[in-house]
Amino acid sequence: MNTSNSPKLKEAEEASFAHGISELIGMSVMNLVEKMRPPQESTERVKAALFLNICESFQAAIILVRRDLSAHSGLHIRAMLESFVHLTMLNRDSVYLAQMTFDQVKGQLKVQEALAEDPFISAGSKQRIAEYTKELKVRYDELYKQGYRAKKLGDLIKLHEDANLSHYYASYQQLNSMAHWDLTMLTDRHMEKDGGMTIFSKSSDRVTIAVLFTAMMVMVSATAAVEKVTSFAEGVYEKEFDSMNQAWGRYLEHTGPRQE
Repeated sequence: MNTSNSPKLKEAEEASFAHGISELIGMSVMNLVEKMRPPQESTERVKAALFLNICESFQAAIILVRRDLSAHSGLHIRAMLESFVHLTMLNRDSVYLAQMTFDQVKGQLKVQEALAEDPFISAGSKQRIAEYTKELKVRYDELYKQGYRAKKLGDLIKLHEDANLSHYYASYQQLNSMAHWDLTMLTDRHMEKDGGMTIFSKSSDRVTIAVLFTAMMVMVSATAAVEKVTSFAEGVYEKEFDSMNQAWGRYLEHTGPRQE
């Protein structure tokens, strides 16, 4: 909440300011990654991989914002949020890795079953698909017997209040709308009020602000979550995370709701 006397920015100014702050955070992220020492334990390596995926997706989103294509960054920011949810759940309990494995196997089974029904797949390929499907089914049944079931990510965000994720729920639903390009997004992006249509137009400031706010919040939170997952060159984590927090704090100071 902005309790200072800093003037609240206009929408266009805030969009530009958010872009500048996200670039600063992005530089700190890459400085941090360059000095990251990969962990060796399997669960910690998964956590580190999730963090790296968040970093990559953040950079991809920034590139799209640079090209005035903020509306297309929703897919990458949703990936950031999904990876952050998994990272948070793993930090709470390493057993969550089995849930991720169950989801992976279930997804692979669906892919193989779809391929097996493809009329253009050769007999030899179908045989290999059948063999792999059999292996997957064994792993699936083992995990199913242990009590694992498919879980919707939105439910993990909404229901696990103890994981401090519920405040991301509205953002996740909006990012789903953007990632799937529903009618709201298609109308906002490509249809003009006078009946015309447009392509490669500048994304609205409102969209840019919304996506960058979520992206920066997830990036800073993920960096906090990864502190004890892996190690960094001496002093690097503290320096870069402090820079990120200062940049994020500066953004909130100038854009948060004013307290009268």
